[in-house]
Amino acid sequence: MHTTTSKAVLTPLADAVSSLIVIVSDAETDGTAMPNLNPLAKGVEAQIANLVNVGKRIEGQPNADAQLKRDMPVACGDVTKSAELLVSSTGDLVTDPYSAKGRQDLLQAVKGILSGTTAVLNVFDDAEVRKIISACAILRAHLDTISRGPSSPAEAQQFVQVIAQASQTIVVLAQLTNKRVAELLFLVLQTRLKAAIALLTKESPVLIGACKLSLTQPQNEAAKASRTDTCDRLKDAVREIEIVVQFHTEDEGLAIEGTSDVGKIRKALAEELFPKVLRALGSEKPQEIQKAMDNQSKATSALVQHAAEYGHAVRDSVQRAQIEDICEELASTQQRLNASAEWIESGAYTGDGSAAERYARLREDIDRLNARAKALQTAMSRAVISDAGSVIGNLSDPNATGTVINRVHLAAHGGKKSALADDLEAFGSESGRLEAVVSAAIDTVMVSNPQTAQELRIARDRNKGLSVAYTGAAKLLAASPQDPAAREHYRAVSGAWEDSVKDIQKIMIGQEGVFKAEELMSGTKSGFEHHARSLAGVAAEGNIGAAHEHAALLITSANQFIAVAQKEAENTEDADYKLQLELKIHEVQSGIPDFLTCAQFVLDSFTSSSIDAAFELSSVVKGLTSKLSDLGNVIRSYKGGEADNLMEQLPPKAESLDSVNSAQSSSGKQVVGSVLPDMSEFVPSSRASVDQSGSHRPSIGKVELPELGASVRNSVDHSNAPGFSNEKRSSTASARFGVPKINMEALTEQMGDVVLVEEEKPVLLSEEEAIASPIKAAAQELKVVASNWSARENPIVQAVSNMSQNLHDLGSSHFDLRSSSTPGIKKVFISAAQRITSESVNVCKSANLLVDVCKDKRLKAQLLTTVNRIETLGQQLKIVAAVKASAPSDRDQDAILVQCANNLMGAVKACVSDCESASLRVTPEVLDHIGVKFRRQIHLAKVYDH
Repeated sequence: MHTTTSKAVLTPLADAVSSLIVIVSDAETDGTAMPNLNPLAKGVEAQIANLVNVGKRIEGQPNADAQLKRDMPVACGDVTKSAELLVSSTGDLVTDPYSAKGRQDLLQAVKGILSGTTAVLNVFDDAEVRKIISACAILRAHLDTISRGPSSPAEAQQFVQVIAQASQTIVVLAQLTNKRVAELLFLVLQTRLKAAIALLTKESPVLIGACKLSLTQPQNEAAKASRTDTCDRLKDAVREIEIVVQFHTEDEGLAIEGTSDVGKIRKALAEELFPKVLRALGSEKPQEIQKAMDNQSKATSALVQHAAEYGHAVRDSVQRAQIEDICEELASTQQRLNASAEWIESGAYTGDGSAAERYARLREDIDRLNARAKALQTAMSRAVISDAGSVIGNLSDPNATGTVINRVHLAAHGGKKSALADDLEAFGSESGRLEAVVSAAIDTVMVSNPQTAQELRIARDRNKGLSVAYTGAAKLLAASPQDPAAREHYRAVSGAWEDSVKDIQKIMIGQEGVFKAEELMSGTKSGFEHHARSLAGVAAEGNIGAAHEHAALLITSANQFIAVAQKEAENTEDADYKLQLELKIHEVQSGIPDFLTCAQFVLDSFTSSSIDAAFELSSVVKGLTSKLSDLGNVIRSYKGGEADNLMEQLPPKAESLDSVNSAQSSSGKQVVGSVLPDMSEFVPSSRASVDQSGSHRPSIGKVELPELGASVRNSVDHSNAPGFSNEKRSSTASARFGVPKINMEALTEQMGDVVLVEEEKPVLLSEEEAIASPIKAAAQELKVVASNWSARENPIVQAVSNMSQNLHDLGSSHFDLRSSSTPGIKKVFISAAQRITSESVNVCKSANLLVDVCKDKRLKAQLLTTVNRIETLGQQLKIVAAVKASAPSDRDQDAILVQCANNLMGAVKACVSDCESASLRVTPEVLDHIGVKFRRQIHLAKVYDH
């Protein structure tokens, strides 16, 4: 099911088929008589007759092709026979309600109706796809002819006619493809088709310009190369359309070749490997501990290697050093963990105080490693944003004095071939860097937001193709700067290039999406400061050209910073937050005139006075930097986020218990972190919580007991922990670590929006387990997500938790169905699928409550898209389950079912994340009113149960 038509027809039919299968299963299981289904069967037969009549009308249309005329009668005949069998079998069951043959014929009819209806829909859909493919073939033939060019001047007129025909075909293809876009259910397929058509329509002027140039300069090989290159890009777009219109699944559309596994590694560390290390430590089984730590070590090493490789190319020395420092800290901490693993494997891990001390340091190192892995991701994101802003500033506007593209633009128009060669070399370097930072951004969101990753991939690939075209157009213009055809061609290519860069800017750093608002502000500010430092450096060297470039990029960085803040203000409906943003934006803008004036002095001169102005600009920048920081802090305080210096947040290195206890005694304070799991693991600092006044408060990761009140301090003792007998305490963490017990009821009361539970936190299945049971793996992933939040007063989390269990049931019954398709198993299988669909509706219904009150327009739109996707996938899963139940031996449906379960899981995870973010934009009073509260759930079993 991938079109709106198939969804509209198959959804009610799947419900009817599922009901009939359940009725037959109940009758066979209970040994009861079949009810009279003949009236229902005749109603279904009438609906099938209507469908067949529509199919016949389509078959009789003048534009129906031979394949449709051949396939439609067969499909209509098959579904008609199945409808007739349905009526006859229900009639037989009226005569003999216990007839085994009647029941068998009924199930066969149900199977035939579902598959036959699908076949009729597919015949029609395939015919529509063939129309598009036919138009693609015609356009490709025209482009092949254009690419070759006229063989002689006598063929010039015919050549012009082919160009006109190609333009007309593009219009026809656009109409057919846009119609197809409206029919498709999956956003990614719509996105890819829209992008391909946009490329064809936007770059048609480039094709015409290249053709004119080759006609006026028939001996110019560069002109011919430009024409060929343009045709090749358009043929790539045609090929993209041909591929995408034949996709039937979302996964096909989301696939991207050549991406790294860094996103998967980050996810595995956070959701599987770190938790499994902690769980293994509680098992007291050296082999299990060693295996968990080996897997975690390999993943951490891969993460560090990826960061180190990317970090070498980061332009800002401050950010580069920060990445290197975090990588070194990760590596050294990992070495200590590996040494601990060897110590555990040796068996010397129980029985004395040194072992308890060793375990305490081990736990601290794990927390430290987890925190550093998160800090590394933040540092990488900021570096990508910083470099992206600089490169985009250098390549986006030919009229921005001092930028690389401005130098190319001026050299090309001035016919300065020698200067152009140097400038094009710089252009090639910058465009290559742009490709690298976009690829890094794709890696960042490939797992968490594959739709956005695909949009970035499309923008990157278009830009990459145009970089060659722009280089060629600039060379042609420099060779003939007064030639109207060369100027027209350059103008068309330059416009397409600018458009492609702006597309990347909009998707990647224009607003929240790929990166969080805090990351965008911090990364852009880092870029601004980098260019300020660089400007001072090149000014001291007397390098006028470099001073021009960094002054220009200072301007673009400042404008980018303001643009992100303005977009944030535009997207919020929170009046107080909007007012704070607007006030700070005004303060920044008040300093812009002086800044621009000084920057213009730098850019207007090519003498030593430019250097003098650069020094003066550096002093103006200091004041502006302070205002930019204040603006960024407004966003950080509202939405949460990491400090500018990530190394300042480094947890303390592991110390001996004696030194820790000594420090605690001298301070008179008992730190919660020594009693509880590291709170930062469960309350990410990128998420702020809202207090009763509506203001945001920081993470609870560094709460100290004196701040929690005397009732909590007094509840921490060694004898009155609820649920712990003396015998049990002797074998718990207290005995090993010297950890006091906690009165959790008192602590929970003090901590407000955090819920403490005495149970083990679930973890993802291993790769081997996931391969063996992929549907159960999807269920477990939802269980992990739901476990982060309390289901109390949160219908979204409750529905997700229910869906997780239902997916697990579906996985179990799916396994049973493949080996033994008894009526009882079919019923359990269908029932699980129906419950999943119902919970999908519940998730959507509850999420819509937040959509209605969310004050962030961008987040609201994103949530609506996700909710619609969940609804579609829930219906699709129900249909696929009905097909599978009617034909248990159909192995093709197994892959479709697994794919659908995984996609639904991914959509629900995204919905939970977005809903939690939306809840932070809503006052507690409103959340109380709609009955949705996100309360972080902390699992304590990993401390007390080992």
